Amino acid sequence: SNSKMELEELITTCSADVIRYWCANGAYGRDVIFSDDEIKNGSKLLNKIYNSSKFVLTFLKDYDMKKPNIILPIDLYYIQKFNLMQEKALKNLDDYEMGYAKTEIEKYFWDYCDNYIEIVKNRLYKPEIYGLDAKQSGLYTLYNIHLSILKMLAIYMPHITEEVYQEYFRQYEKTLSIHKTELKNIDIGYDKNIENGGDEFIEIISQIRGYKSEKQVSVKTIIENIKICAKNVEFLNSSMSDLKAVCSLQNVNLVESNKLEIEYGDFIEVKKSEE
Repeated sequence: SNSKMELEELITTCSADVIRYWCANGAYGRDVIFSDDEIKNGSKLLNKIYNSSKFVLTFLKDYDMKKPNIILPIDLYYIQKFNLMQEKALKNLDDYEMGYAKTEIEKYFWDYCDNYIEIVKNRLYKPEIYGLDAKQSGLYTLYNIHLSILKMLAIYMPHITEEVYQEYFRQYEKTLSIHKTELKNIDIGYDKNIENGGDEFIEIISQIRGYKSEKQVSVKTIIENIKICAKNVEFLNSSMSDLKAVCSLQNVNLVESNKLEIEYGDFIEVKKSEE
């Protein structure tokens, strides 16, 4: 009786989704120990699902459901990355390893939010600069990845994911509920060069962000000139507008090299009115 009361109080305080998230943390055949940290992590994830969906749906109201004329390399990369993650997670679920599957799904979701959404939003905000094809590629990718990752997260957080599905995706999908949808790959194929190029692209973003943090400047502070020595120059050249936008770079000297190295030039401060 006391345990039941404590659980009901916990659900009221933290939400059923967060409690379910914590319960799914264990590995097959092992007890699940109560953890305040996992409750906090679940609350963070719940908020991130809500906030990222709210942000993404503001862009998707412009989406006409047509496949784009082109799909840009970084978009292909995140679709491929989703498919690879889903295959791993489903293998874990087939083996009754709910906790391991959750780790795979959550790792991808945070990367998608922290990196991909930040990359693509520039194209969606400014199609007059980046082009309508680039915007359509971003919308197609956002729609498919966001819906697909919600389906995976629905296993662990059934209420918030269903709420987002009903608010937007239900009108375009044939299925009544997210919990009746099929977990399947986004049909785009696979290219190893895209995977290698995308991995290096994200590593470059990470290093530039780290450099700006170390120098105690805003991520929006423009770097006037930067030299990047990298392996995947073809991918990086074809994704240069995305790289410049997300990292606030003005002039990029890209040199082919077996080792990733970055040489930084001077900062140009951005006036608040220009941000």
